[in-house]
Amino acid sequence: MSEHLDLPKDDVGDDLPLRELSISLVFAYRQTPVQVWRALTEEIGVWWTEKVHPEARTILPVQPGGQWVQLWSNGGALLGTVTHVHAPLLLRISGPLAMTAPVNNTVELRLELMDSGSTRLKLEHLALGILHGTDEESYTQVWNDLFDVALTRYLDRC
Repeated sequence: MSEHLDLPKDDVGDDLPLRELSISLVFAYRQTPVQVWRALTEEIGVWWTEKVHPEARTILPVQPGGQWVQLWSNGGALLGTVTHVHAPLLLRISGPLAMTAPVNNTVELRLELMDSGSTRLKLEHLALGILHGTDEESYTQVWNDLFDVALTRYLDRC
């Protein structure tokens, strides 16, 4: 006897076209690239304010294959996987960024030493998937809050 089983209907993707997201931002810091790199990697859990859970702590192992995650007492979320490292100048990560819809994100951080000894950080965020019309604006705001506000405050205190 054969039984026919149907999977439950999933609304993800129904009538939602694939969209692209492309964000390019530049930030400036008084500190050297080595100091900014350390804050971006080893010290990210101290200043990273964007959390997917109230208890979340952010961890970013800086090696190819390292998983950028947020962990809490009864769970966690994968933000991405480190795909390229050239310390202290380049960090590239690909993954879901904790998005709930199917989206492939790549975030690249490039640090440049300026003549003054300070750092210019270029952030590129590219995504393809089921995105909503406000995602680009929302992510631009999140990146600005993190890199222009939270990271700047943290670096200025150190």
